[in-house]
Amino acid sequence: MMDLGKIDSYLGVNIMRNRSVKLLEINQSCYIWEIINHFRMLDANPAHTPLPSGAEMHLVKCEEQASASEIRAY
Repeated sequence: MMDLGKIDSYLGVNIMRNRSVKLLEINQSCYIWEIINHFRMLDANPAHTPLPSGAEMHLVKCEEQASASEIRAY
């Protein structure tokens, strides 16, 4: 095992970490662009996919630590 330093990406997932504000962001934007480019779809028209009615109440931005009842095992 070797310590390769700070991780920036892993298996197509970009990882951005800011320890001073305890922030961890992950996304797959680079992977998505690779797929779009691979299938030559750079000129494709994007389309919005709306959420089902009532889905907004399940989207909650967490500003603090989750309570024990909010934590679910994976």
